[in-house]
Amino acid sequence: MVVDYRKEDVLQGGKRYDVVVDLAGKMGYAAGKKVMKKKGVFVNTSPGLKEMVGSLLSGGKYKLLFLKNSAKGLEMLAGSGLKVVIGKRYEWRDYRVGYDEVMKGGLVGKAVFVI
Repeated sequence: MVVDYRKEDVLQGGKRYDVVVDLAGKMGYAAGKKVMKKKGVFVNTSPGLKEMVGSLLSGGKYKLLFLKNSAKGLEMLAGSGLKVVIGKRYEWRDYRVGYDEVMKGGLVGKAVFVI
């Protein structure tokens, strides 16, 4: 099940999930834990130091996803059929505007900076 955060607030719905994946890194483990089933797992795709420590102390319920940037890895993703939605393109000279919009949130898809 995929939940569109713009249409449904998973923290208010009362539902419980087997897996909670925080793609934007904005939910946090404490919030995710509230909607996880007893044996559920929380996955963070953009961990910082705090999240790494939290993962070690979670008893296996908090998973981190690290991706290594490489040409081979990108080719593998491209060949897998993965579709990436580009929400907005920014010229490099407009990087400040793009950064501010991304940090504000609400952008559907990925932001691309054209160099």
